[in-house]
Amino acid sequence: MPDPMPFQNVKLERRRATTRYSSRINPAALLKAAKVELGDASGRQEQFKIFCLALLCGLRKREIDALLWRSVDFGKAVIRIERTEYFQPKSEESASEIDLAHELINIFHKFHSAATG
Repeated sequence: MPDPMPFQNVKLERRRATTRYSSRINPAALLKAAKVELGDASGRQEQFKIFCLALLCGLRKREIDALLWRSVDFGKAVIRIERTEYFQPKSEESASEIDLAHELINIFHKFHSAATG
């Protein structure tokens, strides 16, 4: 090895703290609170449905607003984000299927059976 080492006196910059988002959200606690506050409250089931679609499925506001019941496939346990008369995905990659957990299927099945439109 050469003496002195070629970069021996070169000072490196300090690493900057990451600017990446780091969530401090506890989704289990939020879901539990939402079930209590919205899930069984008269007239607040729509808000609970929106909450579930956003937190548990990752849907955006526009996707939630324009979602149709025909986009929910209970047999395959998926929600299809697809082009409809009310919604057009930003790109073909935005159109996709989102897997639904068994518990969420049960929740949405109750909403669907009570749906009028």
